[in-house]
Amino acid sequence: EVRRVALLEIKNIDVSYGKQVTVSHCSIELEQGQICSVVGESGSGKTTVIRAVLGLLPGGGKVTRGDIIYEEGEEPTHLMCLLTGSAKIYRKGYVSRPQILRLLLPGDYFGYRAYFAHTRYITHASPLEDSQVCFIPLKCISKITQENNKVANLFIELLSKDLGQSDMRSIYLTQSHISGRMAETILYLKNTCATDPQTHALRISLPREELAALSNMTTSNAIRTLGALADDGLIVLSGRSIRIANEEKL
Repeated sequence: EVRRVALLEIKNIDVSYGKQVTVSHCSIELEQGQICSVVGESGSGKTTVIRAVLGLLPGGGKVTRGDIIYEEGEEPTHLMCLLTGSAKIYRKGYVSRPQILRLLLPGDYFGYRAYFAHTRYITHASPLEDSQVCFIPLKCISKITQENNKVANLFIELLSKDLGQSDMRSIYLTQSHISGRMAETILYLKNTCATDPQTHALRISLPREELAALSNMTTSNAIRTLGALADDGLIVLSGRSIRIANEEKL
């Protein structure tokens, strides 16, 4: 099977200036040798789309909505590096309830395990907020790893760390009771994303459904468990913000 690789691909993006959405549900895929013409009347958003692709939106313009970075079943073609924002690696479970396996922060590499394993993706990757991702062809990375032992060792180290973290979290998520799973998730976020030096709250503020997906529970159980941990004086809640009040007991 011959699969052509897109040189440029944007999926279902919205571009907004403040609360005003100027471009909605825009998707473009451009393969090698193709020419794409963006046609529309004055003010329809042609220039805005091009500036969004180049990362040159002026005056507070932002890409406020986008689709997944990659999907389960796709063939891996690029090493990805998260430049800004945050993202999640997840799988869809029973009754379509997702399970978040790992969070991604700026500087994290992802999307390469399946390539080196000679398989298609078994997970999905999706941004949690406005994010920028760098795509590097995996064929180039493969060639470099064959010629440079230091680069090869870097990927071995990254894969080993991810595997170790995955092993530890799988134990907590399958053998701990519901409050223990949520406590482990909060500590995981602290160790992964750190805390604000002034407020001591977790740097990343996730919706309750995302916390539930990280903790292997339903959203309603996540809400009740967070409330119970707050009542016990272990955490302090303020909207989406979470501050650890007693890390030792937690």
